Formats: sequence, structure tokens, C-alpha cells
Amino acid sequence: MEAIDHYEAIRYVREIARRAVPLTELDLRNLHRLVVQRSRPDIAGRYADQGRYVLTETGRRSFPSPAEIPALMGDYTRWLTRSTDTPQTAFDAHRRLVDIHPFDDGNGRTARLLMNLILIRGGYPPVAVRPEDRPAYITALQDAQSGKGPESSTAFFIGGWTRPWGSI
Repeated sequence: MEAIDHYEAIRYVREIARRAVPLTELDLRNLHRLVVQRSRPDIAGRYADQGRYVLTETGRRSFPSPAEIPALMGDYTRWLTRSTDTPQTAFDAHRRLVDIHPFDDGNGRTARLLMNLILIRGGYPPVAVRPEDRPAYITALQDAQSGKGPESSTAFFIGGWTRPWGSI
């Protein structure tokens, strides 16, 4: 089911990448809806209704509460609207969405698809995050979230252009 969902989400990314209008909050929610529509229809396109956290090497990292998400996503969408379609915007958009973690599940998939949407709109190739790249991907995100700066995640994503890809 997740593979079918991902395929539908990729089609949406390709469609929306051709539009010359700014991305909206509804676009992001629709992207998430497609990412989980068959595998998790109960949460498709809906913001989280419970606390979320991840366990890291240094302990538990909590994400913003469900009550904070609408305002954070409004701010995020306004930032995205003002941004240009560059690789740095794409990488920042990914990190910022993962930091908000607005959905109960599918945040990483949605963030990676959004990143690639921005890259495609800017005329850049998409970035691949293969299963074997997942440990390095998570480490790079955790480095940024722990205050070490975005450099390792940016380097990881730039390295994605040298990895084989085929999902977009």
C-alpha cells in the first residue's frame, strides 16, 4: 500500500511542479494525504492529534504539540511562499518540515517529496534517499536538530545527486 501511495504522491509532485504558483498549506496537506491514503487513511492529510517524539542517541526529542502545529504550518507556508526554488530552499524546507513534524506518520516521506518538488521546479534533479542511505540521512537530520547546524544534512542531500535514483 505504501508503494502505491508513494507512486500517487510522485504523480502529484510532478503535476504541482509544473504550476507557476506558490505552494500552499493545502498543497502540503494534499501531498501528505497521498503519501498515506491507503496505508493510513485515518490520518491522511490531517495534522497530528497526539504528541510525537523520536529517540536519539542523546535521548528523547519531542516535536511541537498538536496545538502548536497550525500556527507553525502557517508560518512555514508563508516562508515557503517567499522562498525561491533553489537547492538550499529545498533542503531547508525538508529540515523545517521534519522539525515541525506536523503529521502522526509520513513526515519524512512528505518532506522528501516536497524537497524534490522544489528541486524539480527550480530545474534541479531530485535527491535520492535509498534504504541503505537511511542511517546517514537520520544522523544528518539529528545533527541539525541537536544544534550542530544544517551542514551535514545539506552535504547529505547534495550527495544525493551522485547516488542513483529512480523514484521521481
